[in-house]
Amino acid sequence: MTDEFYRYYIKIRVILRINPKIIFEELTEALGPDAPSYSMVKNWAKSFREGRENVIDDPRSGRPISVLTVENIEYV
Repeated sequence: MTDEFYRYYIKIRVILRINPKIIFEELTEALGPDAPSYSMVKNWAKSFREGRENVIDDPRSGRPISVLTVENIEYV
């Protein structure tokens, strides 16, 4: 299962006003050790309650993606 699947499930359960603890217990019962952590469920539930619509991660800043090209190899 993907993170997006978990988030869609969490989003629907939040719309139905289900407590994050119950959502976590349902996911744990269904998925066992593959279930997301309680803190992840709680954070996503909070985001959806506050109006977040998208289940995809926001882009993060960080180390830029490097591209391996002939020019880069020759430069080194």
